[in-house]
Amino acid sequence: FGCVYGLDGIVGLLLGQGFLDGGIFLHGPAVLDLATGLGANLPHILIGGTAVLIGFVVSRRYAPQG
Repeated sequence: FGCVYGLDGIVGLLLGQGFLDGGIFLHGPAVLDLATGLGANLPHILIGGTAVLIGFVVSRRYAPQG
């Protein structure tokens, strides 16, 4: 989840359209000013990064040893 969601935010920031909703495939790249691009995509990047951190780092600390 985190990898795909974070990648969607990065693609949206760079190209102005995300790929999870199909926007980049249907409409192609869009020109967004920096404030709009950050406002729309920064939550995706932060949530995706947090999910990656929990899934790959924190989960190893609490995995059963055996």
